[in-house]
Amino acid sequence: MSARQKTAAVTLVIALAAAVGYATLRTLRRLPVSVAVVREGPLTDTVTLSGRVETLHRADVKPRFAGKLEDLLCQVGDEVRQGQSVALMSTASLMAARDKGLRTPEDRLARVRADLQEAHRERRAAERRLSTLQDKLDELTGELQSIDEAQAQLEEAQQAQEQAERELRALETS
Repeated sequence: MSARQKTAAVTLVIALAAAVGYATLRTLRRLPVSVAVVREGPLTDTVTLSGRVETLHRADVKPRFAGKLEDLLCQVGDEVRQGQSVALMSTASLMAARDKGLRTPEDRLARVRADLQEAHRERRAAERRLSTLQDKLDELTGELQSIDEAQAQLEEAQQAQEQAERELRALETS
């Protein structure tokens, strides 16, 4: 490519860039722009829509056997992890039905071992529930302390305001 062709190519690129820039500026100048002063106040623009809300993830929680629900270990809306116990079921009717077929000492030993494992699971679930409730109690205790502090600050502020009002009235009347 000769020097003359290179110069022509560079000139063409610059001309195209200038044309694109000019067209962009003309477009931007036509866009409506409004300026407003920011002020505090309620929002008045609302949008009312109808529709259907669906979850991204859904999990069906079912017990392995039928029975009476003894205790619910979490509340609706609580975050739970896979494998976490969410409820305790009564196993009395299941155990009674199971024990009818026990004949040999080995069968009874297996039953007792299974009962021990179930007792361990129930204990761990109870410990987790206790821990969760203790955490919630600690949170509430902290919030109660914050409320007490806020009430004390309010009382101090009210007293200071009342004192200032008394001083102002005294100065205005004298």
